Amino acid sequence: MFDLAWSEIALIVVVALIVIGPKDLPTAIKGIAAWIQKGKKMIRDFRSQADDLVKEANLQEVRSQIQDVRSTISDIRNFDLKGMVDKTVDPDGTLKSSLSGMVS
Repeated sequence: MFDLAWSEIALIVVVALIVIGPKDLPTAIKGIAAWIQKGKKMIRDFRSQADDLVKEANLQEVRSQIQDVRSTISDIRNFDLKGMVDKTVDPDGTLKSSLSGMVS
C-alpha cells in the first residue's frame, strides 16, 4: 500500500523506539492501529454511500425512461386513426354523405 521496504520499516521502528520509548510503544501502536481501522471504516462507508448514489441515479434514469415509454404507449392508445383518415380523405364530409345516400 505504501511501498515501504524492510529497511525503511526497520528505520521507522528504531525512530519510534527512540522517540516514544519502549514502555509506551505498545500503547502507541494500538492507537495507530485504531486510527487505521477508523480510516478504513470511513473509506468503506464512503464507497458504500457513493455506490448507493450511483445505483439511485441509475434507478432515476430507468424510472424516467419507463415514464417516457408509458407516455408513448398512452399516446398510441389515444391515437384516432379512423378520425385522421376521415379528416384527410373527406375533410368536409361530402364523400360520407354521398355514400350514405347511396346505401339508404
